[in-house]
Amino acid sequence: MQVSQPIIHCRKRNGPSVIPRGRSLFVLLVTAAVVAFLGAEPLTAGAAGTATEPVGAAPAVPPGAVRIGTTPNSEPVSFDIVLTPSNPASLNQLALAVSTPGSPERGRYLTVARFAARFGQSNSAIQGADAALRSIGLEPGPVATDHLVIPVVTTIGQATRSLD
Repeated sequence: MQVSQPIIHCRKRNGPSVIPRGRSLFVLLVTAAVVAFLGAEPLTAGAAGTATEPVGAAPAVPPGAVRIGTTPNSEPVSFDIVLTPSNPASLNQLALAVSTPGSPERGRYLTVARFAARFGQSNSAIQGADAALRSIGLEPGPVATDHLVIPVVTTIGQATRSLD
């Protein structure tokens, strides 16, 4: 499978609205590592990323933020790897159609299964993302039924080892 553009985005799950700087940087680094791994190289279950490319910059420290220490290696961290929909333009059109007053499609939502079939990533793309995460030492959970979200639960220590 050839990946022409990154298909992975990352968002933190079930956490405070202000993410400690160490965790924000960790989430950014995991995203960058997975995107660099997928890059533009052919992706197979046994493929290993050989080149990295910077992806954006570290998040800015909010004004008035105070460093209170480092995060212990045993601290759990969970985040989602969010895959790009297979047809974002069509998804955008559908979202507008089902939510626009006067539209004949207003309120006619898809079931999760139909959404996954129409906009979710293919099984091969999901397996590739799973393999990429495992290749850097992370244990992804089962993909969401919409075929767009892969949860990851680990510790700061394991994440640090995975990214070194």
